[in-house]
Amino acid sequence: MPRVNYVKHARARFQMVPKLGDDGQPVVVPVTRKNGDAKTTKRGKEITRTLTVQDRTKPLPNYKCGKCGTEILPGMPYKWIEPKMRGLMVRCMDCPTWQPWEYSYSLSARIAEIQSNATDALAGDFDSPDDLKSILEEIAGEIRSLAEEKEEAASNMEEGFGHSTYQSDELNDQAEQLNGWADDVENTDIPDLPEPDNQCMHCEGTGTCDAGEECAEGHECTEEQCGNCGGTGEAGEEEPTDDQMNEWREEARQAAQDTVDNCPL
Repeated sequence: MPRVNYVKHARARFQMVPKLGDDGQPVVVPVTRKNGDAKTTKRGKEITRTLTVQDRTKPLPNYKCGKCGTEILPGMPYKWIEPKMRGLMVRCMDCPTWQPWEYSYSLSARIAEIQSNATDALAGDFDSPDDLKSILEEIAGEIRSLAEEKEEAASNMEEGFGHSTYQSDELNDQAEQLNGWADDVENTDIPDLPEPDNQCMHCEGTGTCDAGEECAEGHECTEEQCGNCGGTGEAGEEEPTDDQMNEWREEARQAAQDTVDNCPL
């Protein structure tokens, strides 16, 4: 990740212009090494640079946070990075720092984005295996979309060269592995819903209560029959309890997350 730079107090910005010497011409100075020696080209020509200064008659717009759009006014703190091929990126201090996919188009960054989106999707509630399967299908679709990009890039490369290349073979291999990963995600082994806990909690399924009419729970019990369940030993539940469903969700969520995390690339 590019280094994150923190600025305590933003300053007003102005256009940079060449510094002029007494003769009215731009001031040009040699570029030097750390030891003070002048840098030169391979042919021995001295490398120079033109000095620049702020032109306070030409103010520039204030920076804006690339995440929330907040204007970075003079005096406000902010942070910035400058990744290769992307230029300066600025954010206010209230916004989180950059994720890899926000400044890089690399395969690893794209995979990290898919996995992050998947974790967010899996964090929500779902009430049945079908609900979870729908979430997994959406995740798999995002993976396959990335695989299609790799396949298209490989095809364009092969078309341009008129034959396959090492790079196109690598792209096709990446696409194949991504599609395999999508299949694994889509076919995650989801545990079955739990059976309702139908045991009477008062008599623990025995159907009887030794306490009789003096039962402290207030049920009309006899030594032969539990007053809570009428002697059946059953609670009459037709659906799993909230605790059972929460336990099932956690197990199913973990199974799905393990598959999402198991990217072959």
